[in-house]
Amino acid sequence: MSDIRIQGLSKYYIEPKSQTGIVALDNIHLQIPAKQITWIQGPSGCGKTTLLKILAGLLPPDEGQIYLGQVDITNQPANLRSMALVTQNYTLYPHMTIFDNIAYPLKQAKTPVEEIKQRVNDIASWFNLEILLSRKPKVLSGGQQQKVAIARALIKFPDIILMDEPFANLDTPNALHLLSIIRTLQAQTHATLVIVSHHIDHLTVSGDFLVEMDNGEMIRTTSIGDTDV
Repeated sequence: MSDIRIQGLSKYYIEPKSQTGIVALDNIHLQIPAKQITWIQGPSGCGKTTLLKILAGLLPPDEGQIYLGQVDITNQPANLRSMALVTQNYTLYPHMTIFDNIAYPLKQAKTPVEEIKQRVNDIASWFNLEILLSRKPKVLSGGQQQKVAIARALIKFPDIILMDEPFANLDTPNALHLLSIIRTLQAQTHATLVIVSHHIDHLTVSGDFLVEMDNGEMIRTTSIGDTDV
């Protein structure tokens, strides 16, 4: 598995009413270490989510390149990147059970039925979702739906997992519990994990690398062990 290298990445938008340009990302240079947990922190509107969507292949950059090791993936389609994205709005399928939501990536990959059952049950046990597998998303709390979205992202053991505010709907005890689960699973799978967050609480025990952003710019990068947060 290789580091992600971002070189000179910029993204611009046009504000519809005023037709003025908005700089979402301004000449970002960043190296995200492989097999570690990287947090991207900053206020709303600073470009965190835009950066995550560009990494996932959901948005094209206007300038710059993204490399996975030595391979330029800037224009690579999202479905060809070994990445999973957990968004803020969960994007669960309302007509499917929780089991089928979690199993969806495996079914798309035509995984054998018995293997799907085993893997879904295994990951559901990690997130305490076993008794919810036959239910539909609408009866779950926001926190439970977020756990389902994360379980679905992890079910195929992708090389890179991108999370946009995954703890926003959880109180502190539940957020810490979920952090502990994610940290354990990441250590077992050796995935590269990138988490976008407004807050940097608990980073000293739940991450390896911190990127701070503001106004579309990267302010600083720090090894978690070197921070005083």
